[in-house]
Amino acid sequence: MKSDKSNDNSQERDLAPIFFIGAPRSGTTISFELFSTHPDLAWLTNYAAVFPRLPAVNLLRSVLDNRWIHLRAFKNQWGDASRLNNFLPRPAEVYSFWNTHNFSKSFLKGQVASDEEAQALTKALSKVRKYQFRPRVTTKMTGPGRISYL
Repeated sequence: MKSDKSNDNSQERDLAPIFFIGAPRSGTTISFELFSTHPDLAWLTNYAAVFPRLPAVNLLRSVLDNRWIHLRAFKNQWGDASRLNNFLPRPAEVYSFWNTHNFSKSFLKGQVASDEEAQALTKALSKVRKYQFRPRVTTKMTGPGRISYL
């Protein structure tokens, strides 16, 4: 994401997003989840999986996971999570968000985004960052090659 900002102290700016891209079962999930604990990072949430066209849903994370309150979901691998855990924010690989923005799992190998597609995706990720009140966004995806498209 490019910034129109000429003086770093005068205005808020978008920092380039950080993408975790890898093959399935290669360790990208654990790496991304650890990385996403940084307080300056916004990420696609499990809420975006349900409401991929509603960027304001990211405000829920701001309310539940912020400077004063840290309510985040954790993986229920051993069955010890409460029912509330399902409703707490957690970083997610949100294919419904990507599909909404023409970034599906299967058709991007070897393709390059048009200027219009790049601007639309940049705007969508910027809204995630904005509604979570974080200076930078990070996300993770696995599957077919997408590096040239990004």
